[in-house]
Amino acid sequence: MNIFHIFSILLVILVALITENSASTLRDMFNKNIQKRHETTGGMQTAYSKLLPPHVAEMFLRKHF
Repeated sequence: MNIFHIFSILLVILVALITENSASTLRDMFNKNIQKRHETTGGMQTAYSKLLPPHVAEMFLRKHF
């Protein structure tokens, strides 16, 4: 019974460590996706402002971004 108790405590500690590690990995992946999306959106805004006349580009960017 005592060995089972020690094993269960070690298992809980191991699961807690794994969960913390995977949570930070998921958080990093989520932050990278957001950063990549912002970079893409910024590039699109620059491209539209170069391609279209200024008043059309401003109207388009306000509507879609």
